[in-house]
Amino acid sequence: MNKKLLIDTLKEGSSDPAHLEICVRDYTISNESSNYSEQFKNLEQLVRRLNQDILAKLDGSSSSSSASAKCCAEHLHAQFRARI
Repeated sequence: MNKKLLIDTLKEGSSDPAHLEICVRDYTISNESSNYSEQFKNLEQLVRRLNQDILAKLDGSSSSSSASAKCCAEHLHAQFRARI
């Protein structure tokens, strides 16, 4: 929607939905490269936002650590590099 990715989820038994609005251009680079890892930017920030705004609400935790976000971002980068 209008170059935004909207994520809404609801924990089973809850009436309070978790919502996250992502501006796609903040995390993607428009280029014609076939290299998957070159098409993304700010991946650590994206993972941190997903952890804080969606996963933490589903898990019931108050916030996620930056070490966890960094680990997840590194894991995603490794997956992208493996696909090339």
